[in-house]
Amino acid sequence: ITSRMSIEDAVEAALIAGADNALWITTDAVPKVLDRLVAAVNSGRLPGSQVDASVLRMAKFKGSAPHC
Repeated sequence: ITSRMSIEDAVEAALIAGADNALWITTDAVPKVLDRLVAAVNSGRLPGSQVDASVLRMAKFKGSAPHC
């Protein structure tokens, strides 16, 4: 994937497409990825409701979801 797009682009595209998380090898990209995702949410490209739903699914998967 990174031969075709930047890590920031790839992570944003994966989450917009519906992935709950994205994995990559280097930790050097974390600040740029987070900045990109904040911008994507702020612009509406990545709906906040989608992010919230992903966080809840991941928390449930990890056994740490809040009990309602």
